[in-house]
Amino acid sequence: MPQREKRDGAPVAAAWECLSNLVADDVFAARLALTNVSDAPIAPGWTVYFNTCRRVLAGSVSAGYDIEHVNGDLFVLRRAGDAPWLPGELLDVRYEAQFWAISVTDAPLGFYLVEASGRTVDLGDPEIAPFARPEQLQRHARDLLPPADAAWRWRENSGLRLLPPEAVGRITPTPLSARFTDARSRLSAGSRIVASAALAGEAALLRALLADLPGGEGARILLEIGTVAIEGPEAYRLDIGPDSILVRGAGAHGVFNGIQTLAQLLDADGVLPCGRVLDAPRFGY
Repeated sequence: MPQREKRDGAPVAAAWECLSNLVADDVFAARLALTNVSDAPIAPGWTVYFNTCRRVLAGSVSAGYDIEHVNGDLFVLRRAGDAPWLPGELLDVRYEAQFWAISVTDAPLGFYLVEASGRTVDLGDPEIAPFARPEQLQRHARDLLPPADAAWRWRENSGLRLLPPEAVGRITPTPLSARFTDARSRLSAGSRIVASAALAGEAALLRALLADLPGGEGARILLEIGTVAIEGPEAYRLDIGPDSILVRGAGAHGVFNGIQTLAQLLDADGVLPCGRVLDAPRFGY
């Protein structure tokens, strides 16, 4: 089992391994290895606390050790006897716990040492041995699900295909109305933005969105508050023409919503389809 480097001068290094999930129904076996990596003995009376979502089964812990459930997912390990924990000494603790451990998310974490004097030392997380053998990857003997490794994920995703834009739309969430033509408009980092003082914040946001576009000539953008053909204080209308773009909102928030839709339609080179979008949020914020 690999040993990790000690954490910021901590006197103990921890490593953990799932030995097998096939011990019995809903029971797995594990090994916890703790090594005194300091140059000094640790006085008897110490305890090691850790967190795990798998409850350790009473009576399953290696002779000479005890793992007690404190509360929640907190457990404490103790060693019997009055012998000091010598430098370089490895404590090999085997135990059984409920259910299974098939990934690092099932391993114990958050170890810390409490010395007999009461001093507490953060030990960090253990080095977790890879889950590679069948008995480590299966939850139980009747487990029919394949291990969710990279190869399985690749096979599962190999049949995925991108849908054409007309099948899914270019705007999320789908607006109440969106119609586009074959014509194209182009925005640039230097596109002129026309807005009243009441929409200075929205204009600044739009300018920031355009900053990464190529330079050169670009369509003019007009931001305004006015009547929109659909109801709602956050409704907007977005008209995109070859040389000019109108973002009209029922209020400033509507203008903001229209800018977000405009950003979704923009390609990296600043090109976007000409057309009209009408929308308003279906639900309140």
